[in-house]
Amino acid sequence: MKKWWLLFLILVIFVFISTIVNSLSDIQLSACESADNNNNCNLLQDIGIVTQEQCCSDLNLCCSESNPNTQCTNGETQKCGFSNLGECRLGTQTCTNNNWGICKGAIYPTQEIISDKKDNDCDGLTDETNDTKCVTGQVSECSSIPNLVYISPSICKKGTKICINSNWSICYNETLPMLTEICNNGLDDNCNSKTDAQDDLCKTNSHCFNNIKDGDETGKDCGGSCPTCSSCTDDILNQNELKTKQNLGNIISDCGGPNCPSCPTCDDNIKNQDETDIDCGGSCPACINATNLDNDGDGLTDEQEKELGTDPLNKDSDNDGLIDSEDDMPLCPNNFCDVDFGENSDNCEQDCPKEQTFPLYAIFIPIILIISLILFIIYHSLKKPQQSKKETQKQQSFMSKQQSNIKLSSTISKKESQIEKQLSKSLDEAKKIFKKR
Repeated sequence: MKKWWLLFLILVIFVFISTIVNSLSDIQLSACESADNNNNCNLLQDIGIVTQEQCCSDLNLCCSESNPNTQCTNGETQKCGFSNLGECRLGTQTCTNNNWGICKGAIYPTQEIISDKKDNDCDGLTDETNDTKCVTGQVSECSSIPNLVYISPSICKKGTKICINSNWSICYNETLPMLTEICNNGLDDNCNSKTDAQDDLCKTNSHCFNNIKDGDETGKDCGGSCPTCSSCTDDILNQNELKTKQNLGNIISDCGGPNCPSCPTCDDNIKNQDETDIDCGGSCPACINATNLDNDGDGLTDEQEKELGTDPLNKDSDNDGLIDSEDDMPLCPNNFCDVDFGENSDNCEQDCPKEQTFPLYAIFIPIILIISLILFIIYHSLKKPQQSKKETQKQQSFMSKQQSNIKLSSTISKKESQIEKQLSKSLDEAKKIFKKR
């Protein structure tokens, strides 16, 4: 009897452990298969059941590693898009679930519109026509000032322009003429083919070229009757400046060249020139009201798409054939569970597969069986002493009865013996009486 209950107990425990192990294995396999299909092993850690090492090694489901270029730290941000040149503007993308999200707020190049005074294709040129077009990579000589002499002893040298995106760049590495002729250096400083004394400037005021501050000069060889002293506020292109009288934000100054501040641009992150805001308005691209902008023409403004998490440059963010404004779930399916934008396993099981939970009955049934078995064993263990006591009492009663029977038999035997003796005596007396007669 004891061996049968012991075998039953071992069997129940074995079934209980097997059920738990098989259920956990199913959960692990489902988690890894989901991660492998989505090419995103991080899903394993989100589920919290197994690690990536268990999935890819222990369970032999080799999840593909994510593109290292997309890995990032949650909450991190970076610039994205084409550029800040012309009408273009860089956007921002944020790291979510260790992957870079969509690029938000970026403005991309469009076809150049002639006569709108804007750089629509973001190539650095405004309202360019086919006359300014070229073959990308082409290189050519260039000159910013016409009719200059470039033959020695002229100091002027032509520059180089490069064709980028079918448009010519600005002229690089050009040596421009000086405003005045230096009369004692043997060079044609103002590039007019006349050297030193041949130049009309050198025929008078020779003291202006002796490299000494003398006469009525306010600076060395400049000021007074000599050429005006060069400065960044003289409104003259006399020291390789590019522009004069520019609003630099806190000062009006000439700009460019080796001695003056850099010229303002529409992408220097400073409110200067005639801009109405930083890098927009005035001669720069118009400031855009982002609340009304719809870059992809899907009927949703970029601000609305930002709130929905959809791509403002793609009419159909999830590529399911419905444009975002007509799609109840514009991010489903896209192989990513966009929890921040309301996706869950109920409304988009393709992106957010339901987690498999361990059935409670598989735990409770074996536990109930084990408890029942233990109670049964305890019951029988308590019952045995009672049975033994009853048997002992029965034996004692039987022995008592036996002893009583033995005593009774002995008494009966004694009585019988007495009766026999009495009968014998009576017979003897009767015989004596008959003899006397």
